[in-house]
Amino acid sequence: MLTRITEYVQNALPSAISFTIEKTPDIKFGHFATNVAMKLAGPQRRSPLEIAEEIIKKITAADTDMFFEKIEAVKPGFIN
Repeated sequence: MLTRITEYVQNALPSAISFTIEKTPDIKFGHFATNVAMKLAGPQRRSPLEIAEEIIKKITAADTDMFFEKIEAVKPGFIN
């Protein structure tokens, strides 16, 4: 499952960037989370939350088999 989630995120990114996807400490935050949008925010001089929303749109568009039940962006820019 983690491998598949990683592939979706990699395909949604504008360039090759190092990132991690981790299990969340509390299920209320979903099963997995990444801070990749916050890593991109500095170099792009943009809001991490805005970048997270763009990544989510790309992942959702690519998720034709409905693999994800829910994907959300939360402050300051996590994708859960």
